Amino acid sequence: MRFWVALTISAALTLPGFAVAAPTATEIFAAAKAASGGKAWDALTGSYEKGSHGPVTYETWLDFRAYGTRMISVTPNGSQEQGFDGAVAWRRAGSNPTQSSRDPAALREAVITAYVSNNGFFFPERFPARTDYLRHDDLPPS
Repeated sequence: MRFWVALTISAALTLPGFAVAAPTATEIFAAAKAASGGKAWDALTGSYEKGSHGPVTYETWLDFRAYGTRMISVTPNGSQEQGFDGAVAWRRAGSNPTQSSRDPAALREAVITAYVSNNGFFFPERFPARTDYLRHDDLPPS
C-alpha cells in the first residue's frame, strides 16, 4: 500500500503545476556544513597546513574569524610570501621589500580567495555574501 501511495504522490509531483523548488545556494551550503561537522566548524579559529608540491614547499595560515590569509612558498629559486588582512593584499619575494596593494582588482581577488579558502560559505554571519544558484541550463553557451 505504501508503495502505491508513494508512486501516486511521485507521479502527481511531476505533473505541471507541481514543480518542486530547487534549494537555494544558502540551503546547499548549510546542508554541506551540517554533513561535514556542523557546529564543530564554529569552534575552529583557523587552520595551518604545511606540505609540498614537487620541489615547492609551502605553509599556509587561514583565519576562520576574519579575511586573514598568509602563504609562504619556497622553491629552489627562492621564497615568496603573500597575504591578506581584510584591507590590504601584500606580497614579498625573497629579501625584497613587501609590496602592498589597495588596488580594487587585487583586493577583489584577495577577498574571493580568502572567502573560498576559509570556507566563508559555512559562516554567512562572519562573511556575508550574495549567493546565486546556477543550473547548467542557466549558463551561457560556451
